[in-house]
Amino acid sequence: MQWKLLFLFWAMAIALASGQKKVLDHSDLALWRTIKGEAISPNGQYVLYSLEQGEKDHFFNIQDAQGTVVLEYDRGHKGRFTYDSQYALFTIKPWKDSLNALKKRKVKKELLPKDSLGIFHLKDKQLTTIGPVKSYKVPEKWSGHIAYQLEAIKKEKKKEQDSTDGTEKTTKKPKKVGKKNGYHLVLHNLATKQRDTLPFVTDYLFAKKGKMLAYVSTGETKKSDTGIYIRNLETGQTTTLHHAAKAKYMQLGFSESGEQLGFIVDVDTSKVQLRPNELFLWNKGDAQAKKLLDNNSAPNKLVVSHHGKLHFSEDASKMYFGLAKPPIEKDTSLLDEEIVNVEVWTYDEPRLYTVQELQLKNDSIHSYVTAFDLKKKTVTPIANATFKDAELADKGNAPLALIRNGAPYERESQWTARRYYDYQVVNTGNGTVAQEFKLGQNTPIVHFINGILF
Repeated sequence: MQWKLLFLFWAMAIALASGQKKVLDHSDLALWRTIKGEAISPNGQYVLYSLEQGEKDHFFNIQDAQGTVVLEYDRGHKGRFTYDSQYALFTIKPWKDSLNALKKRKVKKELLPKDSLGIFHLKDKQLTTIGPVKSYKVPEKWSGHIAYQLEAIKKEKKKEQDSTDGTEKTTKKPKKVGKKNGYHLVLHNLATKQRDTLPFVTDYLFAKKGKMLAYVSTGETKKSDTGIYIRNLETGQTTTLHHAAKAKYMQLGFSESGEQLGFIVDVDTSKVQLRPNELFLWNKGDAQAKKLLDNNSAPNKLVVSHHGKLHFSEDASKMYFGLAKPPIEKDTSLLDEEIVNVEVWTYDEPRLYTVQELQLKNDSIHSYVTAFDLKKKTVTPIANATFKDAELADKGNAPLALIRNGAPYERESQWTARRYYDYQVVNTGNGTVAQEFKLGQNTPIVHFINGILF
């Protein structure tokens, strides 16, 4: 009898305790913190991360291997360690409350506060802030330098006195920093604190292992040519790879050693819809980059795409880039009111109409992975219009690649919520199909590692 009473009191206590538990609501969710952007230093002695809490400012932390906090900083995110584990870098955002208040007052976007860059010396525990900064990059497998772009700072127009009649006149407008002309790039030596400013840079890239920096500049003046340059950070020598008036350089890609650089260039200043893109390659020691391919020499009636990512195999034997179908050219002679805009959709479409709308842009710029053999000087398309997606093996070194086609199974995926594919194994040297798999529904997931299919 006694144990029954004890059990009854125990059950009542649990019921009362559970009845007093607070029910979570949306206000509680705002109190939770989420860890984002975590990174471990290369020597394993430090870790950095950002704490996000709803709409509040991020909270940035750096801790050592013993769990001791070595830096706490409000509004920090996008942290990176240098390869020698001596510095941690992170972006410092403006205070959200201040930024929102300015936006409510309709302050112009160019006058709003911008991001800054934090450089923290892990040994001396010294923090240096630089701003306003648009972006920054850190070499992946070497250290000593960083690079960051300075934001444009809007200034009031200056006026000067006319020497003849005493009237005021506006001075001649200088070249403006911005998205079109580029932003000033600062090359910062962390050891010596020396800073070298490169004017009007639109794109920049460090090599993974070699101490090389590639960048695109529109020149110091409005009349300057746009050019692509390489700075050897060991010798300080700068090489001009290519330049032309108002040229556009895209998809810069270094080999791991930094001894090769590939890029796409468009030198046509007209508004033709089919862009005359050209593929270029620079080898260390060359005075200039050399053209490898253009739309006329591309295979299978394809054209060089500036949307496909350009990169090298780890052993630098191949350079991968994108080829695409020529775009459907619009009749520019018609007025907007003369163009009939009709969209047709049927019930048995493989993709839902709403999905087609969302993916329209991606479909129009899709490119097919293609290999350029740097020794044989041959071009080999890997993906194609049917098997659009390609997976390279062994960091691009393997002689085989896996391509896939999900079109036959797209319609049924609308109700199964599962994706199936047909696969082909392709030789990256000549484009021949080594194996083909019609998978269907009951085939297990395919893994492709070092050129071997599992």
